[in-house]
Amino acid sequence: MIISYLLILCSTVPIIIFLFGLMDHRHWKTLGRYFIAGGAVALVVFGIAAAMNFHYWLKYHFSFFPIWEEIKIMCWVTGGIFALIFIISALAGVLTNKSIASYASTLGKLTVVFGVFIGSMLMIFIFIMPAGEKYIYSSAIKRAKTSFEEMEKKAAPDDAVAAVLAESGQHCYGKSSTCRDDDYENLVFIKNLHDKEILAQVEVAFFDRNDKVIETIKSGTIHLNPKEAVPLVTKEEVKHNSAWSRWTNRTEDRPYYIQYRYRYKER
Repeated sequence: MIISYLLILCSTVPIIIFLFGLMDHRHWKTLGRYFIAGGAVALVVFGIAAAMNFHYWLKYHFSFFPIWEEIKIMCWVTGGIFALIFIISALAGVLTNKSIASYASTLGKLTVVFGVFIGSMLMIFIFIMPAGEKYIYSSAIKRAKTSFEEMEKKAAPDDAVAAVLAESGQHCYGKSSTCRDDDYENLVFIKNLHDKEILAQVEVAFFDRNDKVIETIKSGTIHLNPKEAVPLVTKEEVKHNSAWSRWTNRTEDRPYYIQYRYRYKER
């Protein structure tokens, strides 16, 4: 999560510069300097995020932006926050009995400030945060690839499917103390070890550090091309989450290893 934290932290710098500019606003030229400084920082931060998103699009075929369903939720949340702040500000202006000119000026300034803030938050949600999340997911893909390479060296000729637990963590943006109650998001990859297409069904058991079963899941029929490795996720995960936010399951306790069994047939 370090990459995500750094990107989010850097993306808030232009907002802070903009707010300082408003507080130190003596002349439009002074405000313009803050705008230029904030814009320069924003270009650097969003440029880095754009480069990361482009890299993951080329290498892992992750879409540049989240799926439309996630964007709609983010738009509703940020739009709701903006509407609530606008209504509160409007009511506060009416109750203080200010003149219409003074009230309109103050409300206009507040609208601009909170509009910039909410717009920046929306850009962070749909552009900055996914870049950090893609980094986590791509790291899991690399770990899975390395594990499969080791497993294939030891695999018997009749072994058809391999599975690895590539990621398990509490992917929370809050403090460590507030993330303690969050579920662990787990990602399992499965791979076809044969040189032919197969249809496979997999059952995976997740174990804690005391060798106790946390949860057991069963997959539907999965089509695997020769030597193909795919994440083990449900259709609901595919429908409602972007490719880098799809997990095999979520558990209260952290799984330390898995055991699996499977059945398959060649196509």
